[in-house]
Amino acid sequence: MQYRAEIDGLRAVAVLPVILFHAGFEIFGGGFVGVDVFFVISGYLITSIIWSDMKEGTFSLTGFYERRARRILPALFFIMAVCIPFAWMLLFPRDLLEFTNSLVAVSTFWSNFFFWRESGYFATSAELKPLLHTWSLAVEEQYYIFFPLFLLLVARLGKERILLILSLVGVVSLGMANVAAYTLADAAFFLPQHRVWEIIMGALVALSLDGKHENRLAMPTNQGLSLLGAILIAYSVFWFDESTPVPSLYTLIPTGGAVLIILFAQKDTFVNRVLSNKLLVGIGLISYSAYLWHQPIFAYARYYTEFNLSPVTMVALSVAPLPLAYLTWKYVERPFRKRRAIGRRAIALSSVTVTTAFVALGLFAYDANEADIRFLPNPQIVGGEIGHPYFYEYLSDTYYDCQPEIIANEAGFWEGYRRCKQSKTTDRIDVALVGDSHAEHLFPGIADNLPDKNVVYYLKHGAPLVSKPEFQRIFQSVADDSNIRDVILTSYWSKSIDEAENPGQLENELRSTVDFLRRHGKNVVLVGDVPDFQFLPQQCKYTPRFAADARCESEDDVVKDRVEQSMLSRVADAHSSISYVNLRDLLCLGRTCRMQLNGTLLYRDADHLNVLGSKFIGAKLMERISDSGIY
Repeated sequence: MQYRAEIDGLRAVAVLPVILFHAGFEIFGGGFVGVDVFFVISGYLITSIIWSDMKEGTFSLTGFYERRARRILPALFFIMAVCIPFAWMLLFPRDLLEFTNSLVAVSTFWSNFFFWRESGYFATSAELKPLLHTWSLAVEEQYYIFFPLFLLLVARLGKERILLILSLVGVVSLGMANVAAYTLADAAFFLPQHRVWEIIMGALVALSLDGKHENRLAMPTNQGLSLLGAILIAYSVFWFDESTPVPSLYTLIPTGGAVLIILFAQKDTFVNRVLSNKLLVGIGLISYSAYLWHQPIFAYARYYTEFNLSPVTMVALSVAPLPLAYLTWKYVERPFRKRRAIGRRAIALSSVTVTTAFVALGLFAYDANEADIRFLPNPQIVGGEIGHPYFYEYLSDTYYDCQPEIIANEAGFWEGYRRCKQSKTTDRIDVALVGDSHAEHLFPGIADNLPDKNVVYYLKHGAPLVSKPEFQRIFQSVADDSNIRDVILTSYWSKSIDEAENPGQLENELRSTVDFLRRHGKNVVLVGDVPDFQFLPQQCKYTPRFAADARCESEDDVVKDRVEQSMLSRVADAHSSISYVNLRDLLCLGRTCRMQLNGTLLYRDADHLNVLGSKFIGAKLMERISDSGIY
């Protein structure tokens, strides 16, 4: 296959936005599309190599998998090894356990499934996972396990039929991805069936070019189409953001841009000249190692500083992967690609040995149930669990799937636990709690304090607004149910306010939601949010041996609190028959907010209550709204 310098330049264009997006620079809000561009490039390059070898009669599965091992494993294993001592020094027990489990998943190219089960890609907690980014490597390798076998099976059908089959598979995959992006966003992002179409796009380009690079189109055509490709990628990087459903039809913009560049960035075109410059080509050559380095650097820095990183520091951390990538490329990647220096048997033996070592380390090196010699338990904390598993196990064991069934079937899940519950088995519902996860975490406390009522919670992302499509069925069901007299609305209000393009419009939509419920005879209670913290409950429950004290308190964001209270108060004041309850003062004294009270840890992460926290807050909440008719 003829070397194309502009493809290495395109690799640089793909990796830099990913790094800058993960660094948190808002201007690169769509930088995650760099991974989509990588998938197209990978599909093009790998298919070109396989197809060329097949035509020459030199292709072998053993040789193909050997090349993939030489390309992927040395740098990956090296950086995984570097991550281990930092994990041991920095990570709190539950996070260290997750890290050791991730070692197993990454080593076996299963990390996309692992991180799909753990949390969403865009969640704050995801920023603290050192190996999260390896999900994309897993997707590629899962594809390349089967793709060569497919080509061997269908080679006799001819290129045209292969193109047709791949096109059909790609269209089905894209369709599945587009549906899942709006209904099962995390699954859409991580799982291979929703990503394979991007790699297939590159494969289709490779088969169409059939080893050729030059085309017979006029220079103005190549100029225009290649420039259009660059514009599409740039548009995606600068105009997409975390709210963009991906992968979906939207993702055709950056992937289509990559296809246009590969097809039409011919020699002497402007895009070719830009991508072929030495700087971009150099970054492209080390892009794989740069991609591997950036996430651990960011994750450990954020973990160590509790997200207190200045813009200048983030710029420095964004640059750091490049020199490290150069050294890794020179001293780790390149030597292992030389067959004369390291033979096939050595590659196979070392790959199996290191994989086995990482799997064994991940499975047996750390037991979260045993005392952790790195930390001293905080003697102030005598109760309260950390992390999500116990919370969802408690909901599953204590309560029942919500009614009506159509809403239950549309509910989201956390690791197999349905996130839509009610406190009694009866179909008659008395009280509805509607909102996001900050409504969900109040449910156990509210349900326990209303033992004679059937309380249900309905959860979707964001503020509970009747104008939002995902909430419309829920609100209509609540409105139509004459047994439901009382509706509690709550949310991570400050986040919704921050994300709103027009906070005034958010307030108007909340007014409309209250009006809708009142017209249907419902009593409405607006509940303000509990404080969120810039540190994790692990830092309250455990004291690192090298630190003086655990951290259980922080200064409240007064401005954010005031904006939230003002909005909710105005909405409540516009209706004499609805109530507003502020929860912040239950945990805050002046500007100081506490994560624990009287020896009880109340939070399971930085902004979600655990079961004990829910029961404490729920009891206080019920005291404050007893006059509204909810008992």
